[in-house]
Amino acid sequence: MTLAMWGAFAGGVGLFLLGMSLMTQGLMQAAGPSLRRVLHAATASPRRGLFSGFLATGVVQSSSAVTVATIGFV
Repeated sequence: MTLAMWGAFAGGVGLFLLGMSLMTQGLMQAAGPSLRRVLHAATASPRRGLFSGFLATGVVQSSSAVTVATIGFV
């Protein structure tokens, strides 16, 4: 791989992470306390948390996006 390809790869990953961070912040500001209640109810037990994770990943079609959003919410 050339230096240009590594640069393009790093830029793409950086833009992806920036987009996920902005999406997480926007969702938290838009929903606020109601999102906290919904997330608490959806993850009340380990089984419900696992199902909620599968559902969110299926809806978003990206496990990376769900992981970044989850870390942002925590």
